[in-house]
Amino acid sequence: MINYFKNKQIGHQKGYGLSGVAGFTLVEILIVISIIATMATFAVTRLNPLRNKAKDTSIKISLAALRSVAEINYDTLGNYTYICSNNKLLSAVSSTATEPLKSAQAQVVDIYNKISKQTSGDITCNTGVGVYAVSVPLLFADDKSFCIDSNGFSDETSVELGDETECKLAN
Repeated sequence: MINYFKNKQIGHQKGYGLSGVAGFTLVEILIVISIIATMATFAVTRLNPLRNKAKDTSIKISLAALRSVAEINYDTLGNYTYICSNNKLLSAVSSTATEPLKSAQAQVVDIYNKISKQTSGDITCNTGVGVYAVSVPLLFADDKSFCIDSNGFSDETSVELGDETECKLAN
């Protein structure tokens, strides 16, 4: 009987638990899980800034599309008033709008929907006689917005748009 236990060495062979069955112990599994969880935490904290930078890029692309829509429809409609509603980017097509205004509004609403998914801040939009300006807060660049206007401005700025119809760089 002593020889049996000497040869088997239950619980002492590499890869065998106390029961003599091959596998990992609970402690070994818990250690591996904790290492993986720690690595995942580091990965997530490193990816958040990149995610915000990607959202900012999406905002800039959407505003470039808005500029194109505004200029194309200005030739047809002769104004930019369909872009904004109550100092905000248009978020719904007017039920009384007829073509081609209805089509122009639908394009702006589509862009609004894309931008609103990328930012948590207010989208400021102002129009005047033959002029417009739109500003969207950026996530990656603290205290900055991306602003476009009918004069051709398209850049990051730390100056609030307010009620202006022209974007400005900080002095």
